[in-house]
Amino acid sequence: NTTVFRNDFTAKQAKVLYITSDCLLGGAGNGHYHNYAELYITLRGKVQFLFEDMATKERTMHNATETGRVIVPKNMPHAAKARRGTVLMGFTEQIFTSGEADEKAYPLSWN
Repeated sequence: NTTVFRNDFTAKQAKVLYITSDCLLGGAGNGHYHNYAELYITLRGKVQFLFEDMATKERTMHNATETGRVIVPKNMPHAAKARRGTVLMGFTEQIFTSGEADEKAYPLSWN
């Protein structure tokens, strides 16, 4: 099935993440990118997203709290930190098969 969000994102797959301890999400927290966009909606708690432009190396950070909505653009290196007790929904433009098949590692650290 396909779900459209406000005409700016079409989801092919959805997941709910229940965070049981403070953690880094995706790519072992070191960053990754993929050839499809993602949408995250924070239902409870807090998530920090770190993005880096591959060409300019410019970094931006986005904090998503309850009802916060973040779109991760296609081929945008990113990483995320989530707090214990956070609940978020994640949506992808393509069906996720595996980290090995879908994600490309990118040296993006929180330092």
